[in-house]
Amino acid sequence: MRSGILGLAGIALLGFGGNWAGHRVARAGLFHGSAIGTKSSSGDAAPPPQPSSAPLRQDQVATALKRLRALAAASPNLAMDFDAAAQVDSLIAGLSAAELAALYAGIDPSFYNYNLRILSQKIGLAWVAKDPDAALAAAFSKSTGKWQGRYLALTIYGQWSQNEPAAALAWLNAAELPPSLAGLKEDFRSAALTNLAGRDFELATAELLKMQSRATGDGPSAQGVLSQWGYMYADDPPMRDQLIEFAKSTGRPEDYADLNSSLLHSWSQEDSLGMLTYLQDLRGYLESDAVPAASRPAVDATAVSAAISREYTGPALEWWMERYGQSPDTPEPMREAISRWVQKYPDAARQWFDQQPESPQRDALNAAAIPAFLSQGKFSEAAHSIAGIRDPALRQPAVERLEILWKIQDPAAAAAWQATLPNDAGGEK
Repeated sequence: MRSGILGLAGIALLGFGGNWAGHRVARAGLFHGSAIGTKSSSGDAAPPPQPSSAPLRQDQVATALKRLRALAAASPNLAMDFDAAAQVDSLIAGLSAAELAALYAGIDPSFYNYNLRILSQKIGLAWVAKDPDAALAAAFSKSTGKWQGRYLALTIYGQWSQNEPAAALAWLNAAELPPSLAGLKEDFRSAALTNLAGRDFELATAELLKMQSRATGDGPSAQGVLSQWGYMYADDPPMRDQLIEFAKSTGRPEDYADLNSSLLHSWSQEDSLGMLTYLQDLRGYLESDAVPAASRPAVDATAVSAAISREYTGPALEWWMERYGQSPDTPEPMREAISRWVQKYPDAARQWFDQQPESPQRDALNAAAIPAFLSQGKFSEAAHSIAGIRDPALRQPAVERLEILWKIQDPAAAAAWQATLPNDAGGEK
């Protein structure tokens, strides 16, 4: 009898940890140190800001630098000390781009001094609004450690994009970035979009379509941002629905696959009925012609992997085997899901494999389970999985791996197992 991911609607939704408060904090933009403006950022973007030609007042810079250092030294936590932060903002306000540049150069954002790092970010945020090329290039080169400079530049740009998304994105979309920042374009866009969807969905999705796909390069991708949005809005039904419809419309199947995975991983434990309904809709989508044939295995595997992570293992695997039982290929998300399942529930996994009829896909999933058994030192269980593999091309490498590891751990047990192997299964006789 045919059944799908939701064939057993009565299955209880088992525990799945998640920091929902953290998601809500991220969604509200509270990880950023500056206030977020409420003016809509949609419409024509403003031109990138230009540096001011105001003269450099060295005496004012020196005075401000001395007072800022004193505030940083006296405050227990500059990010949470609102009185000290207000004094910092007052000292910075009204300074020209050149003066902010001099001030920024005078603060060492030591990663061992939290207050100086916050102070440097505040100065950088004021400067980037006046001269983004210079401010971000200076932040990137501020530290001798490349990852530290990248962190500083992305932090400042991320805060700027929260305050002035249109201006920040207009700068990013300009013809060229400074040479030192050219490799950070996708990182900047990802930083800008993380919290923008809830404020200006149209602008956020339009900018996301400019990002590279995970399949075309390393680094931040459109799917990475969609996954972040999935985690942030899994418990916000109207926003969740908007994201789903958008992801289905992009023409890139991997967009919805990654969004769906993050939604399933983050879905509230208190909304099991809503998750059941979503999985029913998901099954209909996966079984339709919406996903191109060439992309279906990877998209289906991502969905089934997420369902397994939420303990819908039996129905999800049954649906998978109905569709791909005669295929010898197993996409990476399925291999990873099987490995995690075997590590967490080895007895249930062994029982499921024993109940499956012989098929190319059973062989492939058995092969994916063996490394998980080996990593836990469960050599007898690995041997049992190997016995269930009929394809010599999959069985032989597994035999050789187990033979090497088992001999190191328990030579006598390994020899006893080898004696049971058929002649074509390898092993020393």
